[in-house]
Amino acid sequence: MAPLTGIFAVSKPTGITSTTILDHLQHVCRLNKTHSLVQGVLSLDGSKRAKRGLVYIAEGRLGFSTATLDCTGSLVDTAPTEHITKDLLLKALDVFKGEIEQTPPLTLISDIAIRLGTVGHMTDLLRVEQSGYKLGGDATLEMGDCEDIDKVNSAIQAGNIIWDKSLEEVTTSNASE
Repeated sequence: MAPLTGIFAVSKPTGITSTTILDHLQHVCRLNKTHSLVQGVLSLDGSKRAKRGLVYIAEGRLGFSTATLDCTGSLVDTAPTEHITKDLLLKALDVFKGEIEQTPPLTLISDIAIRLGTVGHMTDLLRVEQSGYKLGGDATLEMGDCEDIDKVNSAIQAGNIIWDKSLEEVTTSNASE
């Protein structure tokens, strides 16, 4: 089996971790696990530079709190949201503007909700950029389950890889199709 070489990006769907993708690629890489709720760009690069240039869009639901602080947990609390205005929301968000040195924590929406006088939980976390790869950019690949690393290398070079969410097979397409 030929080794997978180079750096490429995968559009990671929700419901699986980056480790799952790496396992299915049969390629050992030193990346931290990405929470299964996170979707978007996953740069497959074993170096420390893979942790640079991370940009996320977080979405949440106010008025409902879950045991896990995300949409997978059971409901533990509810609170009113009628008092929240656009101005109040923008003021609460001002505190969170700027660059941070970590992945947005699952507590982010809960923290915002507390500032707004309610409860909340994260419903989606989309990574839109990692290590210079941007979601939807030319270098982003849709990656499928890997049974043959040579097949993956060929598909990468041709730029024709599609992620099959069922993780059952690699589907390569011809750009002319």
